[in-house]
Amino acid sequence: MTLRAKGIFALLAMFAYAGAMYAYIEHERSTLLADVAALEGLRESEDKLTRAGIAISDALFIVHRGIGANGEGIDDLPSELEELEGSLKRLGESSPLFATRLSELRLAQKELADHHGMAGLYGVRAPLIAIGHDVDHEVRDVHARRARLNADVRRTYDRIGALTLALGIGGLALFGMLTLLFFTRLSVQLGALRERAGAIVRGYRGPPLASRRRDELGVLSRAIDGMAADLVEKERQLDLGLRRQMHAETMATVGAMAAKVAHEIGNPLAIISGAAQELADAAPTSDAARRHAAMIVSEAERIRDIALRMTRLAGSGQPADSADLNAVTASAVELARFDPRFARKQITLEPAAALPAAKGDPRTVTHIVMTLLLAAAEHREAPLRLRTGLEAGLLFVAADGAADAARIAIAQQLAAEMGATVELREPGCVLFRLSPQPTEGMH
Repeated sequence: MTLRAKGIFALLAMFAYAGAMYAYIEHERSTLLADVAALEGLRESEDKLTRAGIAISDALFIVHRGIGANGEGIDDLPSELEELEGSLKRLGESSPLFATRLSELRLAQKELADHHGMAGLYGVRAPLIAIGHDVDHEVRDVHARRARLNADVRRTYDRIGALTLALGIGGLALFGMLTLLFFTRLSVQLGALRERAGAIVRGYRGPPLASRRRDELGVLSRAIDGMAADLVEKERQLDLGLRRQMHAETMATVGAMAAKVAHEIGNPLAIISGAAQELADAAPTSDAARRHAAMIVSEAERIRDIALRMTRLAGSGQPADSADLNAVTASAVELARFDPRFARKQITLEPAAALPAAKGDPRTVTHIVMTLLLAAAEHREAPLRLRTGLEAGLLFVAADGAADAARIAIAQQLAAEMGATVELREPGCVLFRLSPQPTEGMH
């Protein structure tokens, strides 16, 4: 998940939290509004009960006064009873009890209208007293319900305020802590990446960070690891290039010295060889003299052969784009015998017959073969073996025992520059492949 996606997710989470808070507060608000509406209904009921109570009190006062005056002074009683009847009718809409009491009151009113006097007054007084008791009981019930609703309203209000404060502050605190933790970790990891980048610049080539993150920070970490790997490869290539250059300069120096030595000893060697031949042709009477003259001629020819091989090493005697693979390989093996590193090693050369000329500079081919010999010399005590041949239309030199990775890499670079290849065919066997010349082969 990218940092942008994480930011969007955090924003959505904050909106979801705010939505949950709003839903909860709205639910509590609905409860509070319902309790307030119930209180309003109780207040209206209380007003109705109060008016009914006043009407009952006035009616009972008139009735008691009439009873005390022997039925006189009750002229206002019908109007009071009519007002009480209206109050009971309104109360009867929500309470069946008052609807029943209204029927009893109307019956008492009818008896009062039919029978004037004390009996009618007593008949009216009884339902009035009963209605008064019912009203008093209902008033007490309304007061109790109102007290409970007031307490509920207060608790709901306090709960809304407390939870809103707690959830708001708690949510902000939690979001702030998570944000602080995220950016703290991000800062630490960025610091680690900065330190690693600086260490890589200063030369660190240890194991990579191996970050498991999938966001931009993980991409940056892998990029830094890739940069380190690229630097390691570049340094390896640079090291191989430097070693190849040193090797090439050494080979060039050896070749130049060989050419100069061959040139310097050529004329004296020809004079010595000619004089020895004349002595041998003079047929001296002494067998020892004839033997010594033949020995001088043989050794002079041997020196001439060594000089010719040194000349081949210098690159003379061959076209610049053609090489006799067998001759070059034999020359490299002969030269290797003078190297102290090969003093205790047996070198076996197995040349193939009738090979065509190889396409390439003889000096480069010699350089590659010598490099493969050195790669084998430093890592193998058993006899070394060089084989030449033709396979799948390509010439090859197989060096059994080559194991020095650095020298093999140098040989691969040299071969790539001349359009050839150096590959590891099997453990301990390196194959140098190059193309033959399209012209008639050399034997």
